[in-house]
Parts: sequence; C-alpha cells; structure tokens
Amino acid sequence: MFGKIISYPVYIFYWVMGTSGALVLALSYVNSNDHDGRFRNIYSYIISDPYALWAYEHRYIIVFVCLTMLIIWFNIKLIHERRKFYKTLENILSLKAKFDSLEGVLAENGNNTSELKEHIVSELTHIANINSVVFRDLTGHDCHFSLKTLSGNGSIGTAARSQWDSSNARDRVDSDLCSFDYRKNTAFFEIIEKKKYYFYSNHLILRWICRRYVNANRNWRRYYRACVVTPITSAQSINEINTKNTFGFACIDSKKAYFNNRISYLILTFSTSRCLDVMYRLSKKVRR
Repeated sequence: MFGKIISYPVYIFYWVMGTSGALVLALSYVNSNDHDGRFRNIYSYIISDPYALWAYEHRYIIVFVCLTMLIIWFNIKLIHERRKFYKTLENILSLKAKFDSLEGVLAENGNNTSELKEHIVSELTHIANINSVVFRDLTGHDCHFSLKTLSGNGSIGTAARSQWDSSNARDRVDSDLCSFDYRKNTAFFEIIEKKKYYFYSNHLILRWICRRYVNANRNWRRYYRACVVTPITSAQSINEINTKNTFGFACIDSKKAYFNNRISYLILTFSTSRCLDVMYRLSKKVRR
C-alpha cells in the first residue's frame, strides 16, 4: 500500500503531461492556418518558420513515419517480452528440476547427517542463483536472492544466498552479520506479527526516512533499496502464521530493480512451497 501511494503522484504527473502534450499538438495543428489560408507558426519561439513550414507541408508523411516507427517499436518490445517470458519459464523448470533432485536425496537419506546438510546448502545455493537470474531477466537489473532460517526463539539466520560473483560484496553482506531477532527487520516482523502474505517495497529508503522500515544491518542501504519477502511456513492460513510453524523466508532484493509485486510474489511462493520440507529439516538442527 505504501508503494502504491507513492506511485500515484508519478502516474498522475505522466497522465497530465501526456494529455497536455496531445492537446497542445492538436491545437497547434488546428490553429496553424490563418483565416486567409496562410500558414502561421504558433511556436515561433521554439522553432524557426522555415522548419515549421517544412514540417507542416510534410505533416502526413511525418505522422505516417511516426506511426510506422511506433508499430515497429511495439513489435520489437513484444518479441523481447516473449523471449524474456520463455527464458523465465526455462529457469523455473530448472528450479523444479533442482527441487525434485533435492527431494529425492532427502527421501533416500532419512538422517540429518553433516554431509547431507552440506549437500542441502550447496543445492540451495544453486537454487538461489537460479532465482537471482530469474529476477534479473524480469527486471533488467542485478538481483540478490537469499533463504533465511527462523529458529523457534525468533532468531534469523542465512541458509543460502546467490553467489554469482564471489568478489561482490553483496554476496557476503550477511557473512559478518550474526543472527538477529526477526523483530529487527520490518519485512519479517510484518509477516509474523501483522499476518501478511508477503512483504513488498520498491521504496525502502523512503520508508526508512519515514521510520516505517528497520533493518538489523546498518549498511543495508549500500546494497539494496527494494525487496520482496515471502514466508516458508506450514501454516494453513496467514492468520495462523507464527514462529513455531514458520521455518524461514525467501528474499529477493536489488539496488536498482523495480519489482512487480504480483509476479515476484508468485515466483517466490513457488520456491517457498518447494523449500518447506528442506527448511524444516535444516531448522530441526537449529531449533534443538
């Protein structure tokens, strides 16, 4: 809701400017001739008469060319969106294959050995990498995906994070951050305490300025300004969610990307639903 309220003035501004531009263009075309038929340049303070007269004489050709270019641009954009859609589907299928493989390993190994845990973390890292690619393709900007664990006492830890570039400080942002209480992060707090399906914001810095966002990491503003978080929980309804039936969170964040809340929620929900059994096994060791 907070993001929508912030976006409304921007949308209104675009509509007002676009409508005003269209009206001015229409009026300039209608009023471009005097009553005696002579051309009159009503924008002489912007463009000189010779150029204005040439544009008026070739106005139909200009309109045709502009419409043709608009159609071409629309088709190019449509092709690009289709390719992005197909690539996203391929990555989601890769995610499904990874989850299927991981569930097969879990079914064969009933005991939570240290080797199994290492294998789970390794596979979750691959899953995090694929998710970061999915959101990078969707948004056009680098995104970071992480899986958080939630212990029974409300402590947050990191199970896996995307690691495409080991030299990237963003990949190691949680390395020096000890576990912390979920109440110290607005995203986790609102999901658990306010019973929200997910947390979503493209304006974290503005929320922070308005004192509506807190983060246990004091340097979070250096790494991301937008995020989407969904819970990994066995609760049957959002009203039943608590620290006992929630085993972690799936988080996607970025410094430049603008997330679509519905699409992001659906993709993250796919991962959280498949992660439930895995995170449950990991959390059993954490909660002992």
